[in-house]
Amino acid sequence: MTKRDELPALSEDRKRAVEHGLTVYQRTHDTLERTQEELLQARTRIAELEAEVSALKSAREMLEAQAIKHQTDRDEAVSHRGKYEALFTIINTSLKEFQVPTNPLGLRTGSKSLSDLATIATVISEPPRMPGVGKNGP
Repeated sequence: MTKRDELPALSEDRKRAVEHGLTVYQRTHDTLERTQEELLQARTRIAELEAEVSALKSAREMLEAQAIKHQTDRDEAVSHRGKYEALFTIINTSLKEFQVPTNPLGLRTGSKSLSDLATIATVISEPPRMPGVGKNGP
């Protein structure tokens, strides 16, 4: 080294100022690195939470669609029930009007075996016969 390249010696105050500056720089640099790592972790967590929110929204929409379908099914079932009630009311009224006995087969009430039900089904499927009228008319 030449004399020109040599730096003059620093006073003690200057040395302490330089050391203090380097210490502050190191602390700031360490804080920056820590903060960048925390920021990366926070962004990762935000992405995870956004995915979870999206999944929950999809699940909610699916449940809402199912609820609407079930309500529609229920409304349809109630409508059918009303039609069947009207039909059974008409049948009941007709049976009373034509004085059809309530137990035409003489079945014991409370004892409905499979053979009893088969007999009932056979009787119901046969057309009613009018007295004095043959198959081809009077």
